[in-house]
Amino acid sequence: MQQNYCKDDEIDLLDLAKKIWKYKKQICIVTCGFIAIGLLYILFATPWYKATAAVETAYYNNETGMPQYITERSVRMHELRVKYIDGL
Repeated sequence: MQQNYCKDDEIDLLDLAKKIWKYKKQICIVTCGFIAIGLLYILFATPWYKATAAVETAYYNNETGMPQYITERSVRMHELRVKYIDGL
């Protein structure tokens, strides 16, 4: 068996194309296998969604210096939950 060694790290593209063509069945089988694994993962994986938000309600300081909220936090959070979470 004669081996061709390339000088100066040259790549023979024609030789490379012949080798790829020679192993086309194995390449197609491996590629199709990974595509099938990917499709199975997409179909059966549970999607995970996570979102965080910071909500600050308006307030002013009353006569005693304590914050007085314009709308109570619990009421505002309930409104947001009803509008965005329960609406889904």
